[in-house]
Amino acid sequence: MTDPEAIRREPGRSMPRRSIRAAITETGIEMSAQQIKITTMVVSVIANLPVSL
Repeated sequence: MTDPEAIRREPGRSMPRRSIRAAITETGIEMSAQQIKITTMVVSVIANLPVSL
């Protein structure tokens, strides 16, 4: 029923998609930062282990 071109031209329809993508990107950055923190912790723990391994 609705014209796909009209939906595409509608600014209110494309804006949420952009903000959702931005939110996903932000979440991805947060997740990678968390992974870096965890990796750093693991590396420091391994580095602090006695060299009897």
